[in-house]
Amino acid sequence: MVPDHCTPGPAPVFRCIALPVEVFDYLKQTQRRIQETEGHRLSNNRLIARLLLEHKATTAADAAA
Repeated sequence: MVPDHCTPGPAPVFRCIALPVEVFDYLKQTQRRIQETEGHRLSNNRLIARLLLEHKATTAADAAA
């Protein structure tokens, strides 16, 4: 089963962003942890999209409670 954040959707938006080293290091740690537990590679783009969509779902659930 493919998670929702991995399914094709609207055309992507391309932007260059700068992250502090501490944030980038955390991003890479998270990426490696997910790759180890789920057994598949995630690009930085997919990881950021996944994290933001998970955050959106969590905050929406919190607001509804």
